[in-house]
Amino acid sequence: MRLQVKPGTTPDNLNITLSGHDLRVNFENKAGPEYKQVTIWPTADLEKLKTELRSDGFLHITVPIKV
Repeated sequence: MRLQVKPGTTPDNLNITLSGHDLRVNFENKAGPEYKQVTIWPTADLEKLKTELRSDGFLHITVPIKV
């Protein structure tokens, strides 16, 4: 999945937290502070969750399924 966080967002002004299955992304850019929140499905392997902030303004999130 991917979340749009705005071009120009850097890892220094990005904070990702996981509470249970709720993933919250806080970020700040020229427009000010913002956040996005998504609920990850219950079959997800949260220990293997990976994120990658790309220069296109999207945070790419990889969440494998438990087998």
